[in-house]
Amino acid sequence: MTQPFHPAARDAGVAKVSIITAAVVAAATAGTVGLGAVIAVAAPPPKPSKVDFADKNRPPSKPPVVDKQDRQAPQLQPPEENPESSSGDEQTTSGGT
Repeated sequence: MTQPFHPAARDAGVAKVSIITAAVVAAATAGTVGLGAVIAVAAPPPKPSKVDFADKNRPPSKPPVVDKQDRQAPQLQPPEENPESSSGDEQTTSGGT
């Protein structure tokens, strides 16, 4: 049978665990932020794009005009051969019955 802790000792233990937990969380957060900063500094700057999308002097492009003939559904082609049936009435050469 275990003896319960004295209330003052129990509270002191909980306080120590809380302080240690807060310190570990703070250290992990600082480490993550520091690692992010190191990666951001070490990463090469982005390459400039060949197209400047922020160019305000360029006229806006218009979408292409589509005729009604271009919107017709494609014609489906029938299969060249009929598939074999699964009823078993095909002539086989495998020597079966």
